[in-house]
Amino acid sequence: MEILYIDKFIELKRLQDFLSTIFPSLTVFHYDFKGDEPKGFDSSNERHIIFNLTHKETLKELSIELTIFRTPKVNEEERSLFIGKKLTKHFNIRVMIPVIDPLGHDPYMSTLFDHENVYIVDDSQWEMENVIGSRFTFQESYCYPDFNFDSAGNLLA
Repeated sequence: MEILYIDKFIELKRLQDFLSTIFPSLTVFHYDFKGDEPKGFDSSNERHIIFNLTHKETLKELSIELTIFRTPKVNEEERSLFIGKKLTKHFNIRVMIPVIDPLGHDPYMSTLFDHENVYIVDDSQWEMENVIGSRFTFQESYCYPDFNFDSAGNLLA
């Protein structure tokens, strides 16, 4: 499962098409877990993945949570970074990914893709309501290795 936070709502069809483009061997469905499953979705088919968007009203920045379910259970962090990098460029949005800090600071560090720039940010104030100004403290720029995935979402060596 991948969890990413974005700063602008993306139309569901556009997001579905985007995910289908980067993982063309997978069939992508939007499902908010309310009501019936999407038409054509088969929970026994490992190539059927689900995404949903949730607006976190208490968050002032990056308040839309994109969750992707049913992707391979390994390399989820790398896949999140791969998707985040492509999302920020394709949709011209900011994307934050709560990942293990590659610099070893502490557990409140996340990766922020801000168009062409990538930062390690302290997000310890992110979910607090009474913070004035930005909820992130930029620690430093960072350059992740370029991860590559196959059409079914598996990390390539």
